[in-house]
Amino acid sequence: MACTLDLKKGSNNEILQWDPKEIPSTKPFVHIVTSPTDKLTTQDDTKFIKTKSLIYSAFHQNARYVNFEVGYSKTAKWFDHLDDKWNDYSNFFVGVF
Repeated sequence: MACTLDLKKGSNNEILQWDPKEIPSTKPFVHIVTSPTDKLTTQDDTKFIKTKSLIYSAFHQNARYVNFEVGYSKTAKWFDHLDDKWNDYSNFFVGVF
């Protein structure tokens, strides 16, 4: 799913550059439905989960699977609720900036 961000214009109607810190959290520019394929692992101060996503595109004849890892900091307490849910749910929606 793609979200369009309106152009930012200055006082003289010139187009301004987007600062990534100003992108609203309701407007992720990558939105993926993914499924966990392994257990949660930890390396140093980061937690990782291996995932598999079926990617559809209007530009390709066939859909294909893409494997990647989702990682988040051990100190990010707002993600703690995910730690025991990776194996309980079949799909997750991931929005990233």
